Amino acid sequence: MVMGLGKSFGFVALLGASLGVATSFAADWYAKDNLQPGHDPSMVRFEDGYALMSTNNNLQLWTSEDAYTWKDHRSTVSGVPQWAYTYAPKTEGIWAPDIFYMNGEYRVYYCVSEFGKRN
Repeated sequence: MVMGLGKSFGFVALLGASLGVATSFAADWYAKDNLQPGHDPSMVRFEDGYALMSTNNNLQLWTSEDAYTWKDHRSTVSGVPQWAYTYAPKTEGIWAPDIFYMNGEYRVYYCVSEFGKRN
């Protein structure tokens, strides 16, 4: 039984050491000084660069050639589409965009709901 415990401890120690290496690499890699505001980000790469969408009161769109310097296109969709009130009559906004490329076109899906409800 003691031998089994030793093997488990060795595995856990090795796993912990490898996680420390991976974490330090990731911390050094990401862009620390050029963050875009917003929540629920979604990014897609296209032939000339990148497009990034996020929630920030409405749906925001940024584009970039290098994934570092971003051009703000302001709110791409402002206000709630009329059809959404059928399913969420008290909704106040749209959020959580997902942008992707499918069948030769870029598409965006987003969420509409009432605050605190699953509708």
